[in-house]
Amino acid sequence: MRHNSNYFMSTINQSKHINLLIKINTTIILFLERLKIKF
Repeated sequence: MRHNSNYFMSTINQSKHINLLIKINTTIILFLERLKIKF
C-alpha cells in the first residue's frame, strides 16, 4: 500500500513538472512570435 501511494505521488509530481515545462515552452514560443512580428 505504501509503495503504491509513493508511486502515485511521484507520478503526480512528474505530471506537474511536465505541465510546467509545457507552460514555459508556450511562453517562450509566444514571446518569439511577438519578436518576429516586431521585426
